[in-house]
Amino acid sequence: LFNHFRRRSWKKKLFTCLVILTITPVFLDLFILQTGHVTGFIDTFLDWMATNPLLGVWAYISMMILTSLIFIPPSILIFAAGFTFQSMWGPVDGIMIALVSSFLGSLIGGLIGFWRAKYMTRDLVQVLMRRYPLIKAVDAAIVKNSLRVMLLMRLNCLMPFGVLNYVFGITGVDAAVFLMAMVGIVPWHFLLIFLGASAETMYDDGAETTTMGVILIAM
Repeated sequence: LFNHFRRRSWKKKLFTCLVILTITPVFLDLFILQTGHVTGFIDTFLDWMATNPLLGVWAYISMMILTSLIFIPPSILIFAAGFTFQSMWGPVDGIMIALVSSFLGSLIGGLIGFWRAKYMTRDLVQVLMRRYPLIKAVDAAIVKNSLRVMLLMRLNCLMPFGVLNYVFGITGVDAAVFLMAMVGIVPWHFLLIFLGASAETMYDDGAETTTMGVILIAM
């Protein structure tokens, strides 16, 4: 693998280094050090979005694209969008705007990750497939039953969304099939948005609950 990395062009080396440098601090903040910088930034962003409704929608879409590319789990952001959009646009419109915005941001971010992996990492997969037959078998299974397999993987909310984009990209899956399989994220997004909107309603009604309490109840 080291020899393969040395043979890559300087553009691919630079992009790979940038991805690693971006992912590493996020991973350390969320799962090891738990300093709260990432969650604090998300809270600040959502407060700003609540005071700038129209700009907030486009900023939220941009944030969804960003989280898809740097592997930040989008679940908390989607849940918070349901809470925030409910307060800005009302129950029906808020949920629909949050759902469409979440899907659009995930779709664009997913496509960027898919194309990046397809055209900049596929050569690495070829090396791995020659060394490890299991990887070759997985690649062949996804290509043979691509839509079915991809839909099932998208419906599984335990599989990281950003990681799946790259996994599908390094296989031989067609972009059209990738796009069709994206509908598999809609049920999970709708559930998170609905829970967020419900939390906002309970908050307005003066119920003694917290967002974290609603998340725990949902789990």
